[in-house]
Parts: sequence; structure tokens; C-alpha cells
Amino acid sequence: MKIIKEHINFQRGIDPKDAMKTGIKQQFLKFIIKELFPIVIKEANKYQSGTFIIYDIPRKKPIEQKNKIKLLIKKFGFNNFEVIFSENYNQYTIYINDLNESLNFERNIDPKAAMGIGSRKQIITWLKENGKFDEDEIEILKNGTINVHLDYTYGLRGKNGAGLSNLGIFELPTFIQFNIWRGRCFMNWNNMTNMRGCPKIVTENFYINGNPLESLDYLPKEIGGILFIAKICGFTEAEIRKISKIGNEIKFTNTNGEQTWDEIKQIK
Repeated sequence: MKIIKEHINFQRGIDPKDAMKTGIKQQFLKFIIKELFPIVIKEANKYQSGTFIIYDIPRKKPIEQKNKIKLLIKKFGFNNFEVIFSENYNQYTIYINDLNESLNFERNIDPKAAMGIGSRKQIITWLKENGKFDEDEIEILKNGTINVHLDYTYGLRGKNGAGLSNLGIFELPTFIQFNIWRGRCFMNWNNMTNMRGCPKIVTENFYINGNPLESLDYLPKEIGGILFIAKICGFTEAEIRKISKIGNEIKFTNTNGEQTWDEIKQIK
């Protein structure tokens, strides 16, 4: 979950858990309003804690709107949620189950640490649910960055075929920051416009093709194998090699010749 600024101070007499919830909700509301402006969204805790209602959504393509809202919620960092569209009232009701289930603080653990960006439980849960990672393949460093050690006895994608392809995400969650990825790194066929959070080093091939990348920022500094990237992004081999040491070739991929972003994007 994305979320709590390190400088938040808990007021005397206020339960830290309640303060955390309040901070998360405020950040979530600001995020959704910014991304979906102009809309009206309000918290509706008279129904259930972690419930929000979005009003005044244009009456067009409700399925696409619902999918966009779901993607934005994932982008913020929530994974356990529901989005329900009511045609009669032209509104979306959002139930954020994460706010209830993930705020169970363990005894003797600092609430800020328990809810902090990059907490071990948070990182492992997201990677296992979205990337088929085995817990033994994940090493979380003291600074919260992640080393991936794929077990080559099962092939270059590890025990379960780990990878982050076809998730429909616009970018990696802020609590995900890879450091070294040992094995083939798959992040292709999403909607990623940037590579923030991608590994600094990939020992084998790096697959970032099928993403509408707007810049080469955060491209791994070193790629041991082949780099796969969409030709339509417009980057040149010279530009890429200037900022990344690539051990093999660069493959600019196409989809049956002419490629559009409608073909590339895999909205879910």
C-alpha cells in the first residue's frame, strides 16, 4: 500500500491505527480527484469503513470507466477492493478492504513501520499475488529495495514463472523498487509510461515491450542479455546504449507491422 509520509506525527490521545487510516484516506481522496478531475468523491463510512462514492461521472462507457477506476486504485497501492456501478444513481461505490484488513498492528511493532512504504509483508504480498514469485526468490534489503533471485533449476523465470506482464498497470507501486534482478525480467504488455521502480541491474533479458514509454528514465543501468522495447516509442539504439550497458542486442518490437497504442494497451 502507498501511502504514509514518514513525517506524520501521531497526536497524543489518538489511536495510531486511527490516525493511519485517516492519513491514508486523505491521500487516496486527493489522488483520485487529481486523476479523475472533474468528479465528486466522498467518503461514506456510514456503510462500512473504507467506503467511497464517486458521483457525477459522465454517462458514457461505464465498463471502461469502471476499469479505469480499478486501475487507479491499484496504482495507488490497494489490492483488495471492490468497485460497483449503480446505473440508477450514476455513481460508483468503492469498498477498500485493505483499509480494514491490513491495519492490524502487531504488538511491539511501531505503527509507522508496520504501515510504512516498502514493508516486507506488503512487498512480498504484492509480488506473490501479481508476479507469481516464490518467497525464497525475493530478498528485501534494509533500504526497502528488492533483489530477485530466480531459481535457475526451473529455468530463467524461476520456480513459478515469475514476471510482471499483462497486469494492466500504468506504473509500479511506489513501494516496489527493484535493485538487482537475477534471471529474465518480464514487465511487458502493461500500460506503463515510465520505468520507475524497475531494476538497476538485470542479469538476463529485459522485456519492457508493449508499454507506451514516454522516456528512458529508470531504464536498468545494466542488462546482461537482450532488451525488448516497443519500436513505436521512438527511442534509438544510440540513445539507449548511452545510458544502459547492454550485453546483447536491442530488439524493437512490432505487432503485425503497423502498431498503435490501442493494440498495445491491455486495459483490464
